[in-house]
Amino acid sequence: MSVVATESGSARHARYRATVVATSRASVWAACNRAMDRTYGPGVDDAQPMAYPMVMYDELLRAFAAMPRIEVVTLRDLCHRPAAPGRVRLAIRHDVDGDIVAAWQMAHLEASHGMPSSYYMLHTAPYHARFDGGQFERHGCIAYVYREIQSLGHEIGLHTDGLTVYQQYDMDGAAAVRDEIEWLRAEGIDVRGTVAHGSAAAYGAENFEIFKGRRKGEPKMADAASDPVRTLRFNGADACLSVLDEGELGLEYEGNDIFRQKDARVEYGATRSIDGWRWNRVLRAHRADESDFGPPFCTQARMLADIAALEPGVCVVLTVHPCYYGLREGPDRAPVRRRCHVTSAVHPELGWTTHVPGSRVAWTSSVHEPQAYQSVHVVNRWGMLDREPEARASMRIVSIGSGLLHGATVGSPSQMHRELERMLGRAGIEAWCSVLAMPRMGVSRWWGWLASALAGLRPTHVLLGLGSREARDSVPAAWSVETGFSMHHPPGDYLAWTGDTVEPVRRSAGWRIRQRTARDLACWPGTERSIDAGLSGVDDLKVDRVPVARYLEACYRRAVDDVRASGAWAGVLITDAGADPASTRAFAARVASACAASVTDPTAAIGALGASMPGRHADGTLAADGHRAAARAVFDHLVASGQCVVHSIGARRSER
Repeated sequence: MSVVATESGSARHARYRATVVATSRASVWAACNRAMDRTYGPGVDDAQPMAYPMVMYDELLRAFAAMPRIEVVTLRDLCHRPAAPGRVRLAIRHDVDGDIVAAWQMAHLEASHGMPSSYYMLHTAPYHARFDGGQFERHGCIAYVYREIQSLGHEIGLHTDGLTVYQQYDMDGAAAVRDEIEWLRAEGIDVRGTVAHGSAAAYGAENFEIFKGRRKGEPKMADAASDPVRTLRFNGADACLSVLDEGELGLEYEGNDIFRQKDARVEYGATRSIDGWRWNRVLRAHRADESDFGPPFCTQARMLADIAALEPGVCVVLTVHPCYYGLREGPDRAPVRRRCHVTSAVHPELGWTTHVPGSRVAWTSSVHEPQAYQSVHVVNRWGMLDREPEARASMRIVSIGSGLLHGATVGSPSQMHRELERMLGRAGIEAWCSVLAMPRMGVSRWWGWLASALAGLRPTHVLLGLGSREARDSVPAAWSVETGFSMHHPPGDYLAWTGDTVEPVRRSAGWRIRQRTARDLACWPGTERSIDAGLSGVDDLKVDRVPVARYLEACYRRAVDDVRASGAWAGVLITDAGADPASTRAFAARVASACAASVTDPTAAIGALGASMPGRHADGTLAADGHRAAARAVFDHLVASGQCVVHSIGARRSER
């Protein structure tokens, strides 16, 4: 890379050409939905971030509305007056890189809460224009969208990307910035500020360096007009810097100016992915503590707890890319607002009920309560809410069961096993974590999946789930009533009581014709009252002549023996402590003792989270911070029991 002073800025680049074409809003919306679902949807690979659902943005705004010291303002207002007596001034800066549909939804949500924000429209984005025949063709409909957002009380600015115009299109990037500002104003958009797009790593310079007097890492020069034009050469392409005079363009600020003022301390956060806020207070603490193998990016709940505690006189800037709040249920859908759509069927390979492989499923909280969460998942070939099952990495952990392992109420990257995998990676341990879990699957039936998991994933470690519903979900006389499946002709393998031990009952080809209508267990009153009490008093419980405690112990012994026969380590994982945690933990300890195994109890860590950062949603289902707490509990147990060794504290230094 080289930067040299020169006399002119555009001699080696073609003239910037842009026109307006008639494009319908529906076609722009459709193209945006397809592109954003492909890039940030639930089916993306591990290298790509996944988006939050829009309900989480509404939750962010509702939280600000409940904080009496918070004053939400535009970024322009904040740059002019960072501090206010007795208040914490907060600006939401939207860098609209690609998702104009999510941006439009956000603008309406903000207006409903009476909160202004700032939107910076990217002039090289497909929603703004397409490049065809050597020129940019602006979509005629897009100005209407911008005016609508502005009419809601929001600020519209330009997300400058002149360096892309120079380096990718070999056109005059400075002229592009100037012309786009002029076009927006001619369309009734009051552009007073800009925010630079991209980074020096991509361009060799910052996009704000196209303005006179601006250098990366330096305050704006006092005599910006005297700053000579510079030529940048990077990756074989040329660009011109220090070309445009902001004053002549009628611009009042550049988005990074707020970080250079001295009137108020700035706290900064930026969205990076679902449940991944780059919040500077957490990031500073994480970098200072090399023994912290937790995530460097925090959940929204954690950031909100910090913001609520800020002292007056501080200002906050939150960079919110709309694409990170634009989770969609499909490529032909706008960002999902409230949707519940669950598929299920008996799996042709594993047996028993799973989700339909390849389908998309969506969860939300009860429509009779305020919306607490929204999730969308792509189901893998085993019918699970997980990535495709693979035998990858030197440490391969499989978790099997129910309860918190199902992870339906958070995005798949936020589930416990995925958080555990990243935590192990930060400790220098190459790991791949998988899960087989469905609601109301007890040990007697998920044992039928275990053989496929051991053969297909070749795990080095297996966590065997145990929950408070274990008796109800495992005893055949109970699950046959609730599922309608026959105990004698089941749709999957299970373990049956034989009088002193358990033996497999294999899947029946005729399970379908033997299936009956599923019924509530209340249809069997005597059994329901006794078996629905969790694991308290399980020693004295018999159901259909099956001694429940002995039966469950025998099922776990069989599962542990099968895992050990494969050469893997086996442990018991409490997946749900229920209404009587003491009984669940006591029974888990008893089972582990009978199997000569250890118990991991993440439910205690989840319960220990404070009210400001709850581990559960309002309806009791597990939230992202709960999954992180559970992952940390498992990580600590694996280290303490000698199942993994922290290879390198410095391994996590490479994180951004």
